[in-house]
Amino acid sequence: LSLTVLRAVPPESQRNVIRYVVRELGFPAPPARQLRNIVDELIPARDDAQPLVTWNAVEVRRYRDNVYVLPALSTPAEAQAAGMEDGVLRLAPGMGELQLRPGSAQGLAPAIVARGLELRYRQGGEEIKLPDQSHTKKLKKLLQDAAIVPWMRDRLPLLYAGDELVAVADLWLAADAVSTPGTAIVWKNRPPIH
Repeated sequence: LSLTVLRAVPPESQRNVIRYVVRELGFPAPPARQLRNIVDELIPARDDAQPLVTWNAVEVRRYRDNVYVLPALSTPAEAQAAGMEDGVLRLAPGMGELQLRPGSAQGLAPAIVARGLELRYRQGGEEIKLPDQSHTKKLKKLLQDAAIVPWMRDRLPLLYAGDELVAVADLWLAADAVSTPGTAIVWKNRPPIH
């Protein structure tokens, strides 16, 4: 939802919009207290704040000029994969799955995939050298530049070959791991990240 649009209408209209969106998404209606917190605290919060209102496995968050109504996400510590089957890595509930698609125009080198990939999550300090770049970049900076919503930054699945970060979800591949053709990474049913 556009924060600018929400701020332009009176509080009663804001409540109606939130109720409508929640209902359309198939989520349980927000209790009066949570609805009040959305209108009185989340919408008018400072631009640099990261407000959060929750109820019954529903989250309402804000980032930049948008308000997000989402299913509650697992914490990064809970975000463990169920294992790889037939080129599919099922992630934690609400996080979708990563699919490995060999024979794509570009992707991970088949030899890297054949040796095995390990799923990890951000710990801080990760770096990756992207194709056509002369130096490595901090993952933190890439995520900020790509406007990835803050609550998803620690939940993005990172694929490692040994100790080398070779893929950040389906967003970036490491230069030394790319091949043409290769194995593409596709993140299906992912939650909003922008």
